[in-house]
Amino acid sequence: MDMRSGTSSRIAAESDLVSLLDGFMGMGGITTWQDAIAFIMAGAQVVQVGTATFMKPDISLDIIAGMEKYMEDNHLDSLNEIRGIL
Repeated sequence: MDMRSGTSSRIAAESDLVSLLDGFMGMGGITTWQDAIAFIMAGAQVVQVGTATFMKPDISLDIIAGMEKYMEDNHLDSLNEIRGIL
């Protein structure tokens, strides 16, 4: 799956600025595991899920499960392996 489309392309455009920082909290529009992974690929140390929890209070559990599956499918031992690759 190409993670450089959708949300991550918007984030990638800002990644040069972000690279000046040690890290950041990814927030704003995170509703899927793909959104969370995109922010991590852009360098986020953590992600925050906000408004989506009003629509589905347990959405964070879905996001975590999706991230775990992504890591398993891509043979990742740690999110640090993809953090900041954009």
